Amino acid sequence: MPQNHQNKAEAPPTVLLCHFVDGRTLLTDADGLYNAFLVAAAEAARGDVVIAVTGVPNGTGALADATVIDQLVDYGQTSLRSFYEARRFLVWDDAPSADQVDHVLLRSRRLAPVGGAVPLPDGIRRHAALAPSSTARRRRTSSSPGGGRAAAAAAEHHPASFLMRCALL
Repeated sequence: MPQNHQNKAEAPPTVLLCHFVDGRTLLTDADGLYNAFLVAAAEAARGDVVIAVTGVPNGTGALADATVIDQLVDYGQTSLRSFYEARRFLVWDDAPSADQVDHVLLRSRRLAPVGGAVPLPDGIRRHAALAPSSTARRRRTSSSPGGGRAAAAAAEHHPASFLMRCALL
């Protein structure tokens, strides 16, 4: 059972950001939805942040399909390359693979070679500082058609359901 890390003195060992793809995928950099979240998460978890893109087939057997990261980088989300290279970027369709679950569990238990905090790319920090607070409020109140409900339904039935829970900072 996952631990509750509400005490600010006790940092969560790993923060997992799950994004369900249902259109354009704007995660980081100039039009990114999660720049401010990633900055706060990196500070809370001492740099151990993992990004998962869900709703995308990953037939490679790897943690992430390199073609997905290449497409995102080609569209200007260059900061994601460092997450991918540090094995902190995952791609799955309906549910994470056993290897992906094990990867996140090992990170969160500090059994995997973490190698220290990977600094956030400058693009994420720069764009997080530029984001207006009204944009963050608008994003919190809007929802994608079916995306959140579908992820919640999948989370209830998947043995690693705690990996799919989302929280707003």
